[in-house]
Order: sequence, then structure tokens, then C-alpha cells
Amino acid sequence: MTQTGPNPRLKLAATAGYFYAYILTGMIVASLGPSLPTFAANTLTPLKDIGVIFSAYFLGRMTGAMLLGRFYDRVPGHRLLSATLFSLAVIALIVPHLRSLYLLIALLYLFGTACGSLDVGGNTLLVWTHGSRSAPYVNALHLFFGLGAFSMPLLIAWSLQSGGRIQTAYQIIAVLLLAASLWFLRLPSPARARPAESGGAPRVNPAWIALLVLFMILSTGIEATFGGWIYTYAIQSQISSPAAAAWFNSAFWIAMTAGRLIAIGLSTRVRPAAVISADILGCILSVSVFLLWPASPAAAWAGTILLGLSMASLFPTGILFTEERVKITGSVTGWIFIGDSLGGVFLPWIAGQLMGIFSPQAILPALLVDLLLAAAVFALMLRSKKAPSRISP
Repeated sequence: MTQTGPNPRLKLAATAGYFYAYILTGMIVASLGPSLPTFAANTLTPLKDIGVIFSAYFLGRMTGAMLLGRFYDRVPGHRLLSATLFSLAVIALIVPHLRSLYLLIALLYLFGTACGSLDVGGNTLLVWTHGSRSAPYVNALHLFFGLGAFSMPLLIAWSLQSGGRIQTAYQIIAVLLLAASLWFLRLPSPARARPAESGGAPRVNPAWIALLVLFMILSTGIEATFGGWIYTYAIQSQISSPAAAAWFNSAFWIAMTAGRLIAIGLSTRVRPAAVISADILGCILSVSVFLLWPASPAAAWAGTILLGLSMASLFPTGILFTEERVKITGSVTGWIFIGDSLGGVFLPWIAGQLMGIFSPQAILPALLVDLLLAAAVFALMLRSKKAPSRISP
């Protein structure tokens, strides 16, 4: 079971598997924010310090993208994807039971490592499966991520209300991950990207890739920060009760899901650069709403929904923007997720420190500065020609 040919049924089965796996990826990422109070209570850790688990998780994602991502260029992708999903299932069963902060950090690092491999694999294998027609499929992949991210806070809320424990939610996701692992174990893998006609491995301009990584740090780090801290922000700002605060998480992910649904159609009509520019502008407007009315529940709901809509297509369109300039391989996709992970390492931790030292509103100016820097970096990327000088990274 090595490489798939043009068999439409195999393409359909593989694509359905990628979509299902990305629902689970969204569930895993969205589980961290609503789980923070429980993790803090389990490990007897102050809430402002429990944010270190975000750093552990996203450092792990960076490791998985950097190290495991390269293996998709060398081994059958579905075998690696199956092993990754099985590892995630085992970790999901263990993590809500830990009473040591150090063990929790270590396990969430491994959780992130497996997710990094899943991120690179899902996106790379999907592009290899559909080739030049992959644009709507890539946006659809991240639409399913949003569906998973939307459902997980509600699943955790149900778990807490029904039994007072988050373990049930994690047990459910472990069963779903195991099913996905078995699905990919029986499917042949798509053909890997061929080397460029000039010979040798695909090459990219390291300066342009550095800008790409920096842009991913600044832009997608906002998603991790907001998705991770909006639950706590809503409670500490007294704009929501603890019971209703999970709805802010779900509203954010619902808006992202709707935005990605819209992006599927846009991706066939609008160039990636134009979509990214509009996304960044929408994100800036969203944070400005929070800044202007920091204690208003109505402004919080409006800002949350607008930010979700604006963030929706930013990451998948970034992959399509990259595909216009370099050949997508496991290594190139790995660099994209390294930037994504670095943003997740630092920005949520900084947000937690600002909230603990000053006030919940202190994170808002930091988010705005971050977005303005992202806009500047993207402007530099646009100045690069479609075919940059090809130098091995």
C-alpha cells in the first residue's frame, strides 16, 4: 500500500480522511482553552501560570513540523499519519488525569509534536492528491478544522455539566482518533511531489521563507492567543458568567467555520494576496472594536465574530500563496507550521503574563501591534517576484 494513482474512489476516500482528521485537529487545539481551569486545579497551579502549557504544546507542534514533516517526503504518508493519530489517541486518554504540572507540560509537548506531524501531513498529502486543483480542498480542510474547534468547547461544557469532569470529553476524542488511525492504515498513500525538472530537490529562496515564517508567527499566533484566552478574558472582564463563557470560544470557531465556507468559493475567483490583505484588515478592525469598548458584552461578541470571520482563510490562503511561489513539499509545509507553532509558543504566554500583571484588557494593544507588524511583513512578501532566486535553504 504505497502510492495512489488517479483512482477517483481512492482520492475521495483519502480526502474524506483528511477532512475527518482535521476535525479532530480542531478539537484538540480548541480543547486547551476551556481545559485551563481544570488543568490549573488538578496541578495546583495559578491560572496566570498555567498558560505555559500553550508554550509546551506549540513547541511540540514546531518540533513535529520541523522533524516529522520531512518524513512525508521519504515514507508512505498514510502510514505516518496513522501512527500519528494513534499516538494522539493515547495521549488524550492520559492528559486530563495528570496531577503534576511538569508531567502535564511534557505530555502536552508530545501532544503538540504529534499535531505538528498531522498538520504537515494533512495539508501536504491533500495538495499531492489534488495537484493544481487543490485550492478549494485546502480551504475546505480548514473549514473542517473549524467544525472540530467549534464542537470541542461545547463537548467539554457538556462533560463538566453532566459529570463535573473533562475526562469524558477527552475519552470521546480518543475513540475518534483511533478510528481515524485505522482508516489511514488501510488506504494507499498519494504519490509524493516530484523533483523539479532541472534536477535535485525543490529549492526555495531562504530570505522569502524567513519572511513567510515570520508572517505565520505574527498572524496565526493571534488565532492561538484569542482561541486560548477568550474564555478566561470573558470571565475576568465580567462580560460573561463562567457557564456561558465557553460560548465565546464556540462563536469564534463558528465564525471561522463560516468564513472558511465562504473562502472555498472565493479561492477559485480571487487571488490569495487579495484575500490575505482583506483578512488582515478585518483582524485589525476586530481588535479595534475590543479596544474601543473593552467592557462591553455586545462589543465582545461583535469583535469575536468579526475576528473569526477575518482569521478564517488567513492560514489556508497562506499555503496557497506559498504554492504560487514555491513547490509544496513536506519540508516547505513544515516551515509554514514552524512559524504557526512559534506564534503559538510566545503569543499566548505573553497574553497570560499581561493579563496576570495588569488586567484582561492589557492584551488588546499587544494584539493590535502584532497585526500591524504582520501587515508590514506581508507587504515585504508581496514585493518578491513569483519566481524567487532558487537557493537551497
